Amino acid sequence: MSDIQNRLQQAKRSFVTRHADLSRCAQLISGLPLSEGDLVLAKVSRRRQHTRIELVNGRRAHLYPGDELILCAGRRYATDQFAAELPDSHEAHLIAAGGIAGREIQRHAQVKPATEITIIGALSDSSGTPLNLKQFASLPPLVPISSSAGPKTLLVTGTGMNSGKTTLAANLIHSLSRGGPRVMACKLTGTGSGPDLWRFLDAGAASAVDFTDAGLASTWQHPVTELVTMAQRFKALAHHEHHDYLIIELADGFFQQETSAVIESACFRKLIDSCFIAADCTPGAILLAQALSRLGISIRGISGTLTRSPLLMDEVAGATGLPVLTSDQMLSFATLNHYLGSLGLQEKAL
Repeated sequence: MSDIQNRLQQAKRSFVTRHADLSRCAQLISGLPLSEGDLVLAKVSRRRQHTRIELVNGRRAHLYPGDELILCAGRRYATDQFAAELPDSHEAHLIAAGGIAGREIQRHAQVKPATEITIIGALSDSSGTPLNLKQFASLPPLVPISSSAGPKTLLVTGTGMNSGKTTLAANLIHSLSRGGPRVMACKLTGTGSGPDLWRFLDAGAASAVDFTDAGLASTWQHPVTELVTMAQRFKALAHHEHHDYLIIELADGFFQQETSAVIESACFRKLIDSCFIAADCTPGAILLAQALSRLGISIRGISGTLTRSPLLMDEVAGATGLPVLTSDQMLSFATLNHYLGSLGLQEKAL
């Protein structure tokens, strides 16, 4: 085994790099301008916000000063943590536990500064070309399907971070899969990490994919046309793998730039059959319901963290005229099937 391969084997390898073939790394090159998705070897300089890193198997490994990490250069948009750009020098930050090396430019007042790292070099092949996630995308190329083909597709979007979107998506997956259908789940936007995918699988999804399977470390500032094409690839994959339902979750809130642009795309809206909203407050729920309705997107129900309060549920139901469903209600197959209407399982299929 070469010295470089031995060094990589000893490093803590992050989740977002799980598809990369590290045997192609022949050298570490320092001083290169990094592109989104470039693989890098970095050393922990100072532990701050992130004290652990998610490994390729999902385990969270504790970090110590001097630890070497295999990460991806990337950006981050997280209203409750960091905004971060691509690294522009060897001094950088671990800006997401899934394995993103970036440069912190903003942070939430209640989080510590980002963990400090030193980028040792870009993992490069024998010709000096940096290894990039796009070279190892596991998602198949787009195979067009007719607009009438494919699984029933439900969108999950919300008012912001921590509004309950992933819980809502997992509840949908669990209820539907208990009823018999095969369900595929996907996270279309966000920052690369494993917990949401693991949760989808734990809920009963037959398969779960996200943008890292398409070769992206994160989706902030990524061209929306490519995100829509990725959604088409997810749906085509679900169709060819004979899934009955596809659940698509969008990260962050409606006013995040990629989220709003994706939803406003006519090509994307053709992919989805209906929508569920996760909300954390009455004004947000009303505003999002109005915005989606203006775009012609049918809404089957509202859930999310606001359902912890019966008073908020009453407010939202009264203001929108839409069903407001607790997690327990979403986990009831009979209740969910009722609100799905024509998108649910018909009696002969039950």
